[in-house]
Amino acid sequence: MGNGSPVTAACNMPSSTDYVFVGESGLDLTRAGVRAGTDIAWWMGGVTENLPDARYTVIDSSHFFVDPDIFSGKIGAWYTLQQKRQVFDILEPSLRLEISESGLNYDESWIKKGNFVSFTIHTSMAEMAQRSGCPGTPITIEMKGPDGTIYTTLGLTGSAPFNLVDIPVYYTPYDTGVVWETKRDEYPEGEYSFRAIATANSLSENYPMIGMTTTEWQTITLSTTDPKKRVEETLEPTPEPTPESIVEITTPPATVPTTIPTTMRTARPTVQVTRTELARPPGADVPKTPPSSASQPAPPATPEPVASPLSWSMLGLSAGLSLAWFLRRIL
Repeated sequence: MGNGSPVTAACNMPSSTDYVFVGESGLDLTRAGVRAGTDIAWWMGGVTENLPDARYTVIDSSHFFVDPDIFSGKIGAWYTLQQKRQVFDILEPSLRLEISESGLNYDESWIKKGNFVSFTIHTSMAEMAQRSGCPGTPITIEMKGPDGTIYTTLGLTGSAPFNLVDIPVYYTPYDTGVVWETKRDEYPEGEYSFRAIATANSLSENYPMIGMTTTEWQTITLSTTDPKKRVEETLEPTPEPTPESIVEITTPPATVPTTIPTTMRTARPTVQVTRTELARPPGADVPKTPPSSASQPAPPATPEPVASPLSWSMLGLSAGLSLAWFLRRIL
């Protein structure tokens, strides 16, 4: 839907006092008094006595393109650079689509099958209707059905089909009135998607900005019952699990005992050797007394004890046992 459509063909010739929109192409500026090679300029705030904040040379005045790279953000009146004569007034486009059910605010996700539906279009491009011979800016509502069907018209019993292509919007917000009778057989239950696009002078092609020349897709379910309630009835409540009792076992930290190595020394056995004096013969220990000149009688000698045979036997047995124990420890 470019300049060849009946609506847009009459809307591409703005006068010097009309609004033009960023992204429009194929504009004929001859009605605005602009010729090829004309220098146009823009002053921020409209004060033309100072140097311009932007300027542009029109190459083709009969196929003028309001290039977003050049004109976006430079809103307001543009003038000829030399004569300071206004040639057009630039606006940014805006676009928003609302869907209403039976004249009430609709549920964002559900339309009850059998109800009536209308559309409301909000757009700054309704100003295009001020151009001579333009019935309004053409806005197309794109509609897709659940089976992939593309709808270009909507049926209403007792009325002619409503055309969704190039709706001439001449004021804002624009209300289509009731145009969709959902009970008809050609509208099966399921999901439907909608969006609006500005088709005037290739706006949505040259400047494809959501909220400006196009809207986001909206998806709505057409159904005899609310899909959300149907899902809630289908789902069974899940019982809450019984929390298990948790027994906390605290293990004391392991204590590493401090071991002090102890070296044990084994005492060696001490062998005590007992010296046993053997009995001497009588008179062996009596010292010899040198002869004396004195004639005194010698003292009587003390008799030595004589060892009995039993004493010798015990002595020998004790010595043998001691020697045997000693040799056993050594070996």
